Amino acid sequence: MADQYGKRIQTLLDRIEEKYTPARIAAAEQKWRNLWDFDTPFQQPPITLHRGRRIDGVIQYPMETTEERRRLLELKLNDILQLADIEDDFLPVLHLDAGAYILAEVFGGERVRENNLYVISPFLMSEEEIAAMPEFEPEREHCYAQMVFDTLHFFREETAGRIPINLHTPQGPLETFSCMCESSCFFMALLDDPVMVTAALDKVIDAYIWYVRRQQEILGDNARFNFAMSYTPRPRGTGIGVGEDVMATISPECFRLTLPLYERIAGTFGKILLHSCGNPVHQLPLIMETEAISGIHFSQVEAEEFMPGISRPIVVQSRNDWTDFRQLTRYAQVAKECNIRIAYQFQSLEQFTQVGEDRTRYDPALMRELFLRAREIIDAAHC
Repeated sequence: MADQYGKRIQTLLDRIEEKYTPARIAAAEQKWRNLWDFDTPFQQPPITLHRGRRIDGVIQYPMETTEERRRLLELKLNDILQLADIEDDFLPVLHLDAGAYILAEVFGGERVRENNLYVISPFLMSEEEIAAMPEFEPEREHCYAQMVFDTLHFFREETAGRIPINLHTPQGPLETFSCMCESSCFFMALLDDPVMVTAALDKVIDAYIWYVRRQQEILGDNARFNFAMSYTPRPRGTGIGVGEDVMATISPECFRLTLPLYERIAGTFGKILLHSCGNPVHQLPLIMETEAISGIHFSQVEAEEFMPGISRPIVVQSRNDWTDFRQLTRYAQVAKECNIRIAYQFQSLEQFTQVGEDRTRYDPALMRELFLRAREIIDAAHC
């Protein structure tokens, strides 16, 4: 049985390598390097389509046993191969969706498997409990993190370094901390005792740095950074992505308190691409002041709401869920008008990324149509 499995994996890798030739990979890599190289004129925006049976974050496949890891690896390789004939700028890579709030467990949170997701229930219920939050202890057993480490090790061993593997980057320190707290407790603590909150956030960053570095040790040269979406690459040496959805819900005064924390992350891993769902446009002036942030991904905001406020060179990753091609056309036009360094990504658009109402299956023919129409619109805007 194990031999048959190994043969299937090697066959999938062979077929992926046949589709993604060195020349094809080099051309896509050049686009992504140009996107992030602020010392060279921006050329043509990269375009990439989501790979995966479901939208990111909708389901996190179990990965606690060897058998679950085998199924997951084979599924992910098949997902890459399924859309390999669409010549977008996707670079083959394995990734894990192991949950955004994984670091909460190392401070006492309980991991729960619920509705096909890994979640953490809030466990800091008062400002007194926040003040008593323990220091991060890397030598203790951290089962949730260890599950990810073991899965990455399994992926690397089974693929023998033939395909890169994304580091699993959890949500940022502020988002992680917010999920550890009962909702009203979090917001009141930000207002009542910001010094206490920043001290707690420093502990979260200790865990964040440990978590990312441990993955780098496991994967070695095979490690890749992405930023927030699994299918959008980040060239080696250009930094890391940090997701802070909660920034959309707090005031600029509160957000300003957290900015030194991003300087610490950037000092360790390189400059940050900052992701947020919701509408964080009110934080844009502070982001423009913070040199540690070199890119943004406002995943649910229209271009005209934030691009005119971009006052220095940064990278913009486009929204990933689109209503229709009219929305894309306007978005691309504004990006060109504002002279934005931008990459376009597509996780959903009308019914083009699924079979009918079934979000677990792709129709490659529809996906190809989506890509060709999107590329025509983007090329026309950026020519």
